[in-house]
Amino acid sequence: REYLEKGLKIAREGGFKDELLHTYQELANLYHALGNVEKAYEYHRDFIELNRIQDEANDKERIAVLQAMFEVEKSDAEINYLKMENNLKELEIQNFKRLVVIIAISVVLALFLLIRLLVLNKRLKQAHRDLERKKNVSEIQRKELEEKSMELAESNRMKNRIFSILGHDLKMPVAQLKGVLELLHNQELSK
Repeated sequence: REYLEKGLKIAREGGFKDELLHTYQELANLYHALGNVEKAYEYHRDFIELNRIQDEANDKERIAVLQAMFEVEKSDAEINYLKMENNLKELEIQNFKRLVVIIAISVVLALFLLIRLLVLNKRLKQAHRDLERKKNVSEIQRKELEEKSMELAESNRMKNRIFSILGHDLKMPVAQLKGVLELLHNQELSK
């Protein structure tokens, strides 16, 4: 009993709660064995109160540890979420960059095609103007040819008429000359 009382004093002064708890229990058991129920009850009550306080402290510690673990897991989850969000943002940025590149290439190609079409349209208009000019020249030449053809036809008609007139006018004297030459050849005509 003296050792337990002395241990009780040291545990109280030193703040050794586990030792104090065991000492209360041992003193309660000792006084119960000695038949001093009041002292046994008093130490047992102190044991229960200290045990309850110790359990509450342990529960608080466990809750604090669980909260800390939860906070760590929450922080890890937030970090993972932020990493995933960051990766998603990077993918969005990459997709946006690709889209910008595709749009830029499309715009460049569209401008190239537009310029090409404008050049081709200009060439087409120039070719059309040249063709119109050549058509006009051709039309003028055709009209000139028609006029010359008409002149030639008229000239041919005139030639044929002249030959007809000449043929008619020369037919009689040639026929007379032929007749005289025949008479001369047959010697039917005297000198």
